Amino acid sequence: MGWVFTAVFTVGAGAASIWSVLPTHQEPSELSVPVSEKDNLRRAITMAKMEGAKFTVPSATEVVAKFYVRPTVSSPLDKKNSFFALVSVSPFKPASSDFTFDGGECRFLGYATDFDPSSNKAVLSIKTISCVDNSNQGYSLVYSDYDQKPSGVLTDLKAPTEGAVVMSKESDGTYSVPLLQNVLLKFSQPVDKLEKTGKSANRF
Repeated sequence: MGWVFTAVFTVGAGAASIWSVLPTHQEPSELSVPVSEKDNLRRAITMAKMEGAKFTVPSATEVVAKFYVRPTVSSPLDKKNSFFALVSVSPFKPASSDFTFDGGECRFLGYATDFDPSSNKAVLSIKTISCVDNSNQGYSLVYSDYDQKPSGVLTDLKAPTEGAVVMSKESDGTYSVPLLQNVLLKFSQPVDKLEKTGKSANRF
């Protein structure tokens, strides 16, 4: 399984740091960032780095994260069209890792696996974790059983034990969440380690 990592921008005077992971095979195509979503990713990472400064304790089990791609769910649920993506806000440190990924250095990608229209609550399960460290080394972890046996799910910050996110009804009848909203990502077991996927390369 090969991966090509690309770094976009550099943290500096007024510049946002953003990066993307582009697969060299077709299966996880959701890892690429469409042009229309790059501005959202840039904004999310800029905000995540600023907001992340208030978090001082890293975790392998919980991460505050920010949506840059909103999930869209309907009833009945169309899982394949419910893709969402977030950037990390709070520091994330896998249990066997010697270093910590700070705010804006990780992305969490996934799909809705269940939706209850009576409560507007959706179970949003993480499929892929992708991070880049300060030396531009990329890391990744894919949960192949994210649909049937979620390992990481999102929950509202105000209801951290719910295991679901309350969705708002859109004008077209679908349900979603506000762009750039923060949620809590909770793992059923501590994330032990991420696999190295190669060095990133500066695009600009």
